[in-house]
Amino acid sequence: MTALFETNSISQAAKAGNFWLKGTNCDLVAELRSETLLVTFDNLASINERPETPPWGPWLGPRAKALGYSILGVQSHHKDWYRTSEPPEQISGLQASGFFDRFKHIVFTGTSMGGFAALSFAGLVPSARVLAFSPQSTLNRDIAPFESRYPYPHRKFDWQSPEYLDAAEHVGAIASGHVFFDPRIQEDRLHAERLQSPSLTQVRIPFAGHTLIRVIVKADALDHLLTSYPATGELDATFFRLMRNKRQNEHWARPFLAAVAARGDSPLTRRACDILSQQHDHRFARRLRKKLTAPAKAKPAPPVTDRFADPGLEEAAIRRSIPVFINSYNQLTYLRDTVEWFAKHGFENVTVLDNQSEFPALLDYLDSDLLRATAKPVQLPENMGPRRALAEAAKDPDTDSGFIFTDPDLALPQAPAADMLKVMLSAGRRHGFRKVGLALSLDPEIIDLDRVTYNTRTVGQVEKKYWTQAVEDGVFRATTDTTFFLYVPQDGDARRFNDFGLRQAKIPAIRVGREGFVAIHRPWLFNDTIDEAEQAYYFEAAKAHSTFVAAQKTIGTKMNLSDPKGAGSIAGAAPKGKSAASSSGQSDRKMRAAMKTFILEAFAKSCTKPATLIQVGANDGKMADPVFPYLSRDGWQGVMVEPHPIYFSELSALHRERPGLKLFNVAVSTEPGEMNLFHLNEAARDRYPHGLRGCASLNRDRMVDALRRGHRRKKTEIQDDDIAVTTVPVRRLDDVLREAAVAEADILVIDVEGHEIQVLDSFDPAAMGFKMAIVECNGPDVKLEADIAERLNRAGLSVTRFGDDLIGIRDGAIQVPVESISGLLGLPKIGRQ
Repeated sequence: MTALFETNSISQAAKAGNFWLKGTNCDLVAELRSETLLVTFDNLASINERPETPPWGPWLGPRAKALGYSILGVQSHHKDWYRTSEPPEQISGLQASGFFDRFKHIVFTGTSMGGFAALSFAGLVPSARVLAFSPQSTLNRDIAPFESRYPYPHRKFDWQSPEYLDAAEHVGAIASGHVFFDPRIQEDRLHAERLQSPSLTQVRIPFAGHTLIRVIVKADALDHLLTSYPATGELDATFFRLMRNKRQNEHWARPFLAAVAARGDSPLTRRACDILSQQHDHRFARRLRKKLTAPAKAKPAPPVTDRFADPGLEEAAIRRSIPVFINSYNQLTYLRDTVEWFAKHGFENVTVLDNQSEFPALLDYLDSDLLRATAKPVQLPENMGPRRALAEAAKDPDTDSGFIFTDPDLALPQAPAADMLKVMLSAGRRHGFRKVGLALSLDPEIIDLDRVTYNTRTVGQVEKKYWTQAVEDGVFRATTDTTFFLYVPQDGDARRFNDFGLRQAKIPAIRVGREGFVAIHRPWLFNDTIDEAEQAYYFEAAKAHSTFVAAQKTIGTKMNLSDPKGAGSIAGAAPKGKSAASSSGQSDRKMRAAMKTFILEAFAKSCTKPATLIQVGANDGKMADPVFPYLSRDGWQGVMVEPHPIYFSELSALHRERPGLKLFNVAVSTEPGEMNLFHLNEAARDRYPHGLRGCASLNRDRMVDALRRGHRRKKTEIQDDDIAVTTVPVRRLDDVLREAAVAEADILVIDVEGHEIQVLDSFDPAAMGFKMAIVECNGPDVKLEADIAERLNRAGLSVTRFGDDLIGIRDGAIQVPVESISGLLGLPKIGRQ
């Protein structure tokens, strides 16, 4: 992004060139290049894709730059449909200050939420035209009772105050514009019917879905539209000719062909198949054409009988007969609540698959008349884990025409849609997906989006993308493994579910995210109702196992945990083409990293108040940082030290609103003064693995070794100037802690690439009362592990190596069987224990 004049003043921004107008709820970012101005409004997807800190690049920013256009990005801080007074005040203020007078052509544009804002506010600038894609007219359900797709913004934000409540009341002030929508999406069609004005032209693009803008982009029509439209205000013949390219887009072609095929075998259906398969290489069209032309006497594999394909079959009848399987292991509350949900909503063919649970109260429940009245308990011969339990369930021929499988740790919809299964079956058949699941709630009021998952990413980082790839309104392409899913057999395909084996996790899937279809993953809740004693038992018996299962999802490792006290073994199943040794090494690394995360999470849960942190080598605060999620989620405070000026500036921007963190742009060593910091030259960063950007060391040889390892992975040539050097100030850590007024701390984190001993010797760790320490010690530094462990031992910590890290824990500080875990993994104890 170009350099921006930063201001809170509308009048100053209006007189500036490129500016960043900072607001309380909405920012404006302007990049000025020519007399044509695009005023763009962010949408849900663009908000999801933003970096952590502003200023953010405007929506359509790269396209405006390529066209030489000026751009004004209107950027709400929240997914609130711009429902505060700030956006119209900012735009009106710029208009009153003469900002828009410098432009010859002005176009307000946005999609969905952004389209609503473009239509609402364009009238504030009399000469502005509008391009609105799939816009809403309002989310007020008294005005638009048909709109129920966005329950969170409807509930969370103000949809009562009259000002700019309804875009339909403001479109009459627009000079001219076009509204693009798919008439087959009922809500979008009804909104478009409300957005009537002599100055607005409505453009119907059937089968494009709510994410219609993506179809236009992939047809190469958006760039032409932006080139021609600002000056003319018209859609020319070239635009419509380019839109024919939509046939190449599977997201348009699939629903189109499904609609044609719904009319039955006809010349039109065959012609459509021929065009989409021969001219655009759509394999699904080729399969349908082959099916239509197959000789009657040909012997196809016998198709799976779909007992639920009859459109006249009532929802209640489907619920009564469809097989339901619930995976169970040592979680009484979750299982009982899930069984009760199915019973309450008319499911009568429910089986509980228990993986040799040991929790006494759960065993009583499995043997109770209460359970047997609503479900059939089946005891599996061993703890199979959810995937193998699923494979066992799918052996039943009764599952061939469809079944439900779910883990128990979901809060299923309180008020499920009356036609829930019929909608899911229909969506799966219509779009060709065998697995149809329920979307998982990401409501930040109840869901801890910063909670760390087993692979060190947060819930928000992992799950938000599953709400973005819509295949139709409220239905999203998303993986679903053993979380709740409905299996939908595909017409004419003889394959049974079990034919996919453990590859079932890779079966393409969709999730339904409409009202009545959204579940809650209970472990992500801020406040769950599970009994603490039950949870503690589950963690003690299964936490390590469930982490291994998570690693198994990634690397295909089998577990043998016959001795949960620590005598179990790990047998690596080598992937095809790899030796067992290489596979085992990869398995070990991933599982040790997973266990490190688990232990850190257990430490966080053991803290009765926000932990005090001392971190040396904090980098930008995010890259490979084990403690970042806890700073925002749990409010950790303390001291963070980073010597590299560029990384420190990013660290400062990340934590500028966390006054409990004291940041220091210095290196740490035993002697104060100055030292040379060696790091990857920013100009060479694209030629090395991404992680090396955060690598810096006070030891040049250590940096050379890191580049050599990166060179081997990416096969790059190491050049003389790939290592840059920056002179940085050096302080002792005890001096830094005195300035920060930190006399005690809970956790120490060190990542200094070879300077660990000097850091530990620059203060007295024993005086700090640490409960936990994480010290990176890899590569050439491994020879120092005994010396590092000795210093941590003197501070009262027992030390174990987990992958690249030495982890020290004070006895009794956290409720995790670290010795059992380390013994199970074969991890070495370091130093005196």
